[in-house]
Amino acid sequence: MAQDAYARGEYAHGAFLAQQAAEKWVKAAWLRKGSELPRTHNVDDLCDGLGAPPEVVAAGRMATRPYTAARYPDVLGGPAYRLIRLADADQAMEAAEEVHQWVKDQLLE
Repeated sequence: MAQDAYARGEYAHGAFLAQQAAEKWVKAAWLRKGSELPRTHNVDDLCDGLGAPPEVVAAGRMATRPYTAARYPDVLGGPAYRLIRLADADQAMEAAEEVHQWVKDQLLE
């Protein structure tokens, strides 16, 4: 869905959905570990709590930015759909995919 929104030029929506996917992937890793889920939507905090390498934690932070902007418009000074552009969406999509790959590797161990 994130890629579909992105392909339609709905960059803020695509970036938001990419964060949602990354959050669900990381929470799946938490559940697989048998741990109680932290009450946060910050993908970087979730990754850090699992002991992810710094580059994955940084990717989680990048993936979380559009989510925060969409949920709290005052963060960017206006609605996300007006402010998140192609470059922002590219970064969020790539970051979410990096998190996804790390989680997949963890779940296959």
